[in-house]
Amino acid sequence: MYHSVRGIILSRADLSGTNLSGTNLSGANLSNANLSSANLTVAKLSNANLNGAGLRSVNLSNADLSSADLSGASLSIADLKYTNLDAANLRYTNLSSANLDCLKETDVREVCTSFREAKNLTPEQIKSAKNWEKAKYDKEFRAKLGLLPEKVE
Repeated sequence: MYHSVRGIILSRADLSGTNLSGTNLSGANLSNANLSSANLTVAKLSNANLNGAGLRSVNLSNADLSSADLSGASLSIADLKYTNLDAANLRYTNLSSANLDCLKETDVREVCTSFREAKNLTPEQIKSAKNWEKAKYDKEFRAKLGLLPEKVE
């Protein structure tokens, strides 16, 4: 169950260490907010504005950040396991030491951090993260990273 505060404006707010697990923040304005060490597991942040946000050591595992604006945000040391970043804007986003690991749900299916159709993402940003080889990327971006094409099952 999600607590919903869709579209809320929290620009420049200090939410460091806050437990927002399972909160629906879709479309929220969190630009330049401090969310360092916050718990945002399973949170919905699709289409949210996180431009310039401080997200150091934040837990975003299983969160939905699809189409979010993370340009200029700092996600260093963030837990991004199984996070959906599809179509997110990642221009100048700091991903150093962020965890992009996968969860093996069954013998056949793995859930991984996804960067498909992410915008303004560079191989250097990705390679500064931990377990970057395990994340999901577009075919073209996989080639830029020097990864083999994904196996089709």
